[in-house]
Amino acid sequence: MIPAPSVAGRRLGRALLLCLASSPAIFVADAALAQDAENPAPAEKEVVVTAGRPRGAVEGPIAPELSIEAGAITSIGASSLADLIAQLSAQTGGSQTRAGSSTVVLLNGRRISSINEVAKLPPEAVARVEVLPEEAAIRFGYPAYQKVVNVVLFPSFASATGELEDRLTQATARNDFNTEANIVRISGDNRITFDLQYQVGDDLTEAQRGIVGAVPLRTLVPLTHQFTANGVFARALDDGLGFTGNGIYDRLTSRAILRAMQSDPSQGLARTTTTDTGHLGGVLSGATSGWKWSVTANADHIATVVRTAADGASLANSSSGIDDLLALDAVANGSLFAAPAGQASLTVKTDMSGERLTARDESGTTRRLTRRVTGGQVALDLPVLRRQSPLGAVSVGANLAFHDYSDVSAPIDRGWTFNWAPRPMLSLLVAGARESALPTIRQLGSPLIATPDIRFYDYGTGQTFTAARLDGGDPLLRHDVRTLFKAEAALKPAKAWSLIATYTDATTRDAILAFPGISPAFEAAFPGRIERDAGGAILSVDMRPLNIASETRRDLRFGVNFSKSWAGPAGPKLPGGGSFGGGHYFGASGTTLQFAIYDTWHLADRIVLTPGQASLDLIGANPLGEGLRVARHAIDAQLSATHHGFGFRANATWRGNEMVALGMPGRLSFGEPVSVNLRLFFFPAQQARLRAAAPWLEGVRFLLAIDNLFDQTTNVRDRFGDVPAAYQRGYLDALGRSFRLSVRKTFE
Repeated sequence: MIPAPSVAGRRLGRALLLCLASSPAIFVADAALAQDAENPAPAEKEVVVTAGRPRGAVEGPIAPELSIEAGAITSIGASSLADLIAQLSAQTGGSQTRAGSSTVVLLNGRRISSINEVAKLPPEAVARVEVLPEEAAIRFGYPAYQKVVNVVLFPSFASATGELEDRLTQATARNDFNTEANIVRISGDNRITFDLQYQVGDDLTEAQRGIVGAVPLRTLVPLTHQFTANGVFARALDDGLGFTGNGIYDRLTSRAILRAMQSDPSQGLARTTTTDTGHLGGVLSGATSGWKWSVTANADHIATVVRTAADGASLANSSSGIDDLLALDAVANGSLFAAPAGQASLTVKTDMSGERLTARDESGTTRRLTRRVTGGQVALDLPVLRRQSPLGAVSVGANLAFHDYSDVSAPIDRGWTFNWAPRPMLSLLVAGARESALPTIRQLGSPLIATPDIRFYDYGTGQTFTAARLDGGDPLLRHDVRTLFKAEAALKPAKAWSLIATYTDATTRDAILAFPGISPAFEAAFPGRIERDAGGAILSVDMRPLNIASETRRDLRFGVNFSKSWAGPAGPKLPGGGSFGGGHYFGASGTTLQFAIYDTWHLADRIVLTPGQASLDLIGANPLGEGLRVARHAIDAQLSATHHGFGFRANATWRGNEMVALGMPGRLSFGEPVSVNLRLFFFPAQQARLRAAAPWLEGVRFLLAIDNLFDQTTNVRDRFGDVPAAYQRGYLDALGRSFRLSVRKTFE
């Protein structure tokens, strides 16, 4: 029997989460940061959604759910914009997200070529981050799959930053080292970013993590080396035109040990994976006769080679895949005609792309897949009532999108929106959509790779067994069709408050799901996915994604955001000056407090595996496995604070306990602890005495991050109260508690 996680740790975690959820302070951070020397910061900043259109705001009838100012951004302790967006996952999450979809990111209210264009911007360059509902994406030619994040930069900024980061796991002393250098210059619409990053991470074996019955030398975490170079050049041209170009090269190499070699048990059988990624992207934008337009082009090349060493009579083998993509789209938005309540707005998008995938399996089989896509989207926003009317502001919208795929047919997507703001502090958004999503070409054709000696759990027998795992693409995947209804209310009773409630009802036909687990119900529906020998023993498990007949989900989500700032004297300046950047203050001064909590209730989640079967309840009595676990209740909470250079941020998540395979021999209970990640950081130059004694401390930030603060993981128990071998702690959480120390310096 394997011991359960610490009871004291679980209680302490729940206590912290309760504290976050019930704190009477409920503050959201926001202090003076990175203001131009000629335009000093206002005395106080708060999380505010104003009635007007501040610089860089998103145009349209849909207002931001919340706006996070510079002080609150600093209180998060992020090192880059990508890190910042990741820290805001609770605010940018929702029930409309599709697997593989990403947050829509805008820059100063405009489209960008990709997230790579802004990912490496330092948080000090960001004046404001706005989060908008999914439906706001339609105005920019995107589908309403994910929240919209609008990043507003300071009009003048310059910095050169270096960072050294080291991460150490407590249980195994595994080390992960990262170094990064970054240069940014911003002057209005002119921008230059150049970033170099190198990271190396140690491997971690099953034996080091204390796995009972560990396969000799087998790694839970592979040895990794990664190098990334990212450059961005943006230039304001004549006649209001603007151009942005972005180039990236990334090489990731990893080495995993599959098992001890049969020919020499003292050596490990190594599998090496090398992935080279190249990306070129560009945006040309402008305005003509009141219409704003942009043309975006992206080219991507991803080459992956997987090599497994020879072992005795078994020869070395390899698989490979080369994925090339070229995409071009154009979007225009402007006033169509004058309505009694304002200007009707039209968004028109046209796009075309071509993708080619060449894959070779370990068996030597070669596949070539191509896909050519042409399509378009039309969206109309019509104001019905002005804000001054007795009922407040009312607007409606409709949209259509169509795509012609060379390899398959897909239905036309359509949707509608109803937006009502009876008071400036209150808004209601109701939307509906019918949309389809195709499997990616990589989901269809990625090379097949077999990994031996993987532990699985059989819910039908309650036994753990070892078998080969098959990964890769499935050419039989079909597109899905999703019908969605959503109602969202947003209340802003005061400047610093933002309260959000969202109800979502979605039904997906031919839904694409990840492998759920091994159970009688799954094997009966998909018998080819589990291979058995003549005696019934399982030899291999095919874990490729698959289509099911349908899934129906209903969710209710509540969110609260609040912040307060007590500003103090400005901190040390960032380097740079003149007409091209510089002159801003680094680090948060004064005191800021931030609080956010999001509570999700999964009201229903039922699936039908194959046509004609009865639906299965994933919440009440999930008979399929842990891969489809759905908790009735889930909470995300955040608390941040800064005080004259000192700061901390705590993220806590919790989901309700679940039972899987009720009434079966392999019934399992999943006890979910509170998971807490903590960041402590310090800007020493915010202390006048330290700054005077050591001027080199200007621009320095020290950060200590503790991930999995209470060293907790999911507690899995079978019907006898034991932990199955397939659910040992090391399998569920390979790293455990880890400490990350970062030293970041902005140079003059």
